[in-house]
Amino acid sequence: MAKAKLSKTLKKVLLDLGNESALKIAKVLIDAEGEQITDEKIAEDAELELKITRKILYVLDENDLTEFHRVRDKKTGWYSYFWNHSFDNLENFLQERRQDVINKLESRMKYEDNTFFHCEKCEDEKRYNYMEAMDLDFICPECNEGALKLAPNDETVKFLKEKIVKLRSYQNHGN
Repeated sequence: MAKAKLSKTLKKVLLDLGNESALKIAKVLIDAEGEQITDEKIAEDAELELKITRKILYVLDENDLTEFHRVRDKKTGWYSYFWNHSFDNLENFLQERRQDVINKLESRMKYEDNTFFHCEKCEDEKRYNYMEAMDLDFICPECNEGALKLAPNDETVKFLKEKIVKLRSYQNHGN
C-alpha cells in the first residue's frame, strides 16, 4: 500500500466528518504506513481523549474511510481494536455523497413541478400549491385580505437543474 496523503479533498471530508480531531487521527493512521494500530495508541499519538478518538474512528468506518479488526484477549476477555485507514475509498465516498445530493435535488425538482401561489401583500414567502390555494379560495390565510397570485418558480427550477447537471458531470468524469 502506497503511503496516503492528506489531500485538500480528504482534509475537507475529514473536517466535515469529525473536525480537527479527525485530521489528527488521519495523520496518525497515515504515519502508521499501513500497520494496524490500536485505538488507544491512536488517541495517545493524536493527543485526544479515547472516547473522542473512538467516536471519530467509527464515523470514518461507517463511511468506509477506515478499517478495523478486533482481537479478544483470552485472559481478560476484553477486545482490542486495531485500525488502519482506507482513504483510497475517498472517491467512492464522494460518489455516494454526490448521488445522495442528486437524489434530494431530484426530489425537490418533482416538488417544484407544481403551480404555486403566494400573497404579494404579506412579507411571508409561504407558497401554496394549486389545491391548497383553491381550498383557501385564493385568499391569503395570513393577512386574510391579499389575493393569492401565481408565484413563478422558474429560477428555482433552473438552479436545481444546473446543480444536478453539474453533479452528474462530476460523477461521470470523476472530477
